[in-house]
Amino acid sequence: MNEKNLSDLSNIDRLTQIIQSLKEKANLSGIILSYRDGRPIVKEIEEVHQIDQFIPLIASALRSAEDLGITVNGSNLHKIIAQLENVSIMILKCSGKDVFLTLIINEDSNLKPILENYEELSKKIANHIEI
Repeated sequence: MNEKNLSDLSNIDRLTQIIQSLKEKANLSGIILSYRDGRPIVKEIEEVHQIDQFIPLIASALRSAEDLGITVNGSNLHKIIAQLENVSIMILKCSGKDVFLTLIINEDSNLKPILENYEELSKKIANHIEI
C-alpha cells in the first residue's frame, strides 16, 4: 500500500497494517500490540488459549522486569524473552508511549526484519497511538 493510501486510514487501521506486515515478514505465530496496562490495541495471533488472560499476564511480566531493571542498576528495559516448551515469547517496549509488542516466535520465525530497525519501527508505532 502506498503512503497516500495510508494517510486515508485511521490510526488503528495503520497499526493493524504495520502489525500484519511484521507478522508476515518475520513468520511469527502471533504478534500483539498492547498498552502497558494490558489492554490490547491490535492482535494478530493464532493458537493462544485464554487470550484474555494472556495479554494482562504479559503486561504484568513487563512491569515486573522494568522494576527489576530499576532495582538492579537503574537500567531501562528493552526486551524480555521467555522460552516455553513449544514456543518463545519476546516482549519489546515501544519508545515514547506506554505500549509494547509481544512476539510469539516459532522455529521458523526470523526476527531480523523486526530487530534490526526496531527503534525506527517503535517510533512509527508510537506515532499512531492514541492515548
